[in-house]
Amino acid sequence: MMLLLSFILYISASAFAQCDKVYIKPERKAEFEGGAAAWKRYIERKILPMFDTTFNEDLPYSSTLRFEFIIDTSGKISEFTFLDKYNNKEKYLNDIKAELKKIRWIPAILNGRKVCYKHIQSIILCFR
Repeated sequence: MMLLLSFILYISASAFAQCDKVYIKPERKAEFEGGAAAWKRYIERKILPMFDTTFNEDLPYSSTLRFEFIIDTSGKISEFTFLDKYNNKEKYLNDIKAELKKIRWIPAILNGRKVCYKHIQSIILCFR
């Protein structure tokens, strides 16, 4: 019984400790399924419309919005953080984070193993 409990605890701990170390320059970076063109289309269809309808009154006429997130070894996004200093960033953070948690990436590779990867994204916003 004790052996079984130890095994279950080991599996549980390893599932939560997927990102002991995060890489920014692995052999192969994490990639959105379908590549850079698919990622661009995803941002244009899912992320940018949020700004057009809800948030444009909070941002200057033209802004660069930068954020980073970790892609873990299973391709899930975690630790989403804004890099810019907007006063109302929490409402951006929550809506964008909720949308990005729906997707999976192809994990980064280093020495033939999947590793956690930090992705930094910039989006240029222009309001008319």
